[in-house]
Amino acid sequence: MADLMKTTVQLTEQALERFDKGMILSRAAQADGLVQRMVAAGFHLRAPEHAPFRITLGGTYHPVTIQFSYDLVDESKTREVLAWLCQQRDGYLGTIHQGDEMVLFVLESNISFFLYNIDQAAALDFENERGAATADEA
Repeated sequence: MADLMKTTVQLTEQALERFDKGMILSRAAQADGLVQRMVAAGFHLRAPEHAPFRITLGGTYHPVTIQFSYDLVDESKTREVLAWLCQQRDGYLGTIHQGDEMVLFVLESNISFFLYNIDQAAALDFENERGAATADEA
């Protein structure tokens, strides 16, 4: 059993040595840039009580994934913030489904921004309108 644990520790050490700290910090700066632009646009955010930030090492496609979360302070701004997110060119707004408690904005395939404390009905209406507009364009 001790050999197995030693091997697991050694593999972990080897994996950590391969990570590019500069790339991770660059991705974190991208995430911070989005939050700063949101605040500058007048959206009030706060760190949620659950998991405001998570970094995952050793993903299937990326060695590092970053997930960060905020609460929208004023849920009546849900439609406005969703429209604002759709206008951002450095990422895309994920699909919103019935019962979702948050929305997902993906900056890059390994950076995910979760926005909680949304008006679920307004978010679903927004998604339905966005889907209808896309269908009309096709």
